[in-house]
Amino acid sequence: MASRKRKSSLAPLHWFHRLRQRLTGRTACFIWGALFGNAVLVQTLGPWDLLTRSPESLLSERWRLVLNDARQQLRGWGQAWTDDATRLFKQRVGEWANAPEATISLPAPAASTADDSSAFAACSDQFPQRRALQPASVDALWSARALCSDGFAVLYSGRTKTPMVVVERLNRHRLQQAAGLARTDRFYADARVPGSQRADLSDYQGSGYDRGHMAAAANQYTASGMAQSFALTNMVPQDPTHNRKVWAKLEADVRKYAQRAAGDVFVYTGPLYTDAAPRMGSGQVWVPSQLFKLVYDASSQRAWAYVLPNNAQAQIQRPMDYAEFVVQTGWHLLAGLPVRAGVHTP
Repeated sequence: MASRKRKSSLAPLHWFHRLRQRLTGRTACFIWGALFGNAVLVQTLGPWDLLTRSPESLLSERWRLVLNDARQQLRGWGQAWTDDATRLFKQRVGEWANAPEATISLPAPAASTADDSSAFAACSDQFPQRRALQPASVDALWSARALCSDGFAVLYSGRTKTPMVVVERLNRHRLQQAAGLARTDRFYADARVPGSQRADLSDYQGSGYDRGHMAAAANQYTASGMAQSFALTNMVPQDPTHNRKVWAKLEADVRKYAQRAAGDVFVYTGPLYTDAAPRMGSGQVWVPSQLFKLVYDASSQRAWAYVLPNNAQAQIQRPMDYAEFVVQTGWHLLAGLPVRAGVHTP
């Protein structure tokens, strides 16, 4: 018959031995110091010292200074690493902030021939060679519609609740008439658009954005055209500083050029949006990231364009030619028209 294994009477001693090792392991480095003498430690270590006193309090004054120097060196390395990391981070953020945003390529509507019937029949004279844009050629997703006014034509989107493109025909005679008209400043929601597809005045209130004209009020040469230019179908949410400074100057520069031109100058103006365009107000009006203005001189057949970010830091740069504008925006607005290469600076 097998005998039962007796428990070792030394088991409690083994447990105590392991406990002692755990209690004293934290000060192993100081025990090694004690073995090499009192150069590092203030005094000979006792068991109670190891368990109750902080390790640093056991060091001599000389070695405390060495430890403090080491700490300062480590802090210096850490600060240098942090400064380098912070500088690199700011550099990367700056690069990302200045990188061009991806814009939604709005579907470019087809242009009609001079003989085509058009949704813009009542205002086809606003387009060069009466080649009006065709809303029917735009994807139904954008809910595009044609809106005619006395001094401009609007291709409007019921999805963004803003214009897609606004087209004007400017010349010396029209602008001379416009110079005598007083600005009305009577903004209103456009009843020609269904309520579910239009912006309301309340959408702009408290938004921090201006109601930015696409066809400038100062370009209107009739009283009715002036009144129509304040319809919200001619507006986009625009940064106030951008609207009142850089954009106002650009509009004035285009007027000055048109007053000097030999004939008609056609101006296409509109917004561009990022993939995640902000929405504004209860109507969820889209806020553009950029605004463009394309100028076409029918007499010289030259075209040039500006694409400006919709923010207070925007500045007017040298204009781009039509080919570059098409690449950047996806808008083939002068399709079928003679366009000479080269940039003209107004």
